[in-house]
Amino acid sequence: MESTRAEPGSLVSWKLRFRESAMVSDPALTLADDELVRRFREADGVAAFAELCRRHRRSIYNHCLAFLRNAADAEDLTQETCIRALVKKEQFRGGSFAEFSAWLCSIAKCLCIDHLRSQAARHERDNTGPPEGHPPPESRYLAAEILAVLSRLPVEQQICLRLFYIEGYSAKEISMLARYSDKNVKSYIQNGRRRFKLAWHAWAERRKH
Repeated sequence: MESTRAEPGSLVSWKLRFRESAMVSDPALTLADDELVRRFREADGVAAFAELCRRHRRSIYNHCLAFLRNAADAEDLTQETCIRALVKKEQFRGGSFAEFSAWLCSIAKCLCIDHLRSQAARHERDNTGPPEGHPPPESRYLAAEILAVLSRLPVEQQICLRLFYIEGYSAKEISMLARYSDKNVKSYIQNGRRRFKLAWHAWAERRKH
């Protein structure tokens, strides 16, 4: 039987190369941070990249966990962040360890935002109303409706309202997590709260009929 081979340059191929390189002992792995970044930018810097991800793994995980408050999801997105960065290595324009760190964090943030979006969409799709004959508890149904209404807002407002009202973060903490300015966070919360109230009142009126 022939073994299955991934096409060079495919996502599967990149994943295999990344996982294999993480298991190989390489003298380059003892190099300084900036030198690893330089090697990563070379034609084939997978081994250097694996070590960079190892050094960043805890910070990426904590970043994802702060967004999602779910350890399993944070672990999955930590791995996905590294894979996505490797596939998109040509988009990295920096040359220092600090710039590489910021780049990884931006990728993790985008993945977390996409995850929150899909969660909200799934809640909206699966909770359009209580199942016939088996209505859920009122509080559970209400929570699903809140998430469904929230999912209709612009994504920046979704994130800030969710982190502020549901997860309990301060505006300053949200600014650090989401990498929005303090001014923008306050604006997203204020405008998002106003839009949420309008959408919620519309939903309540529909529920009466």
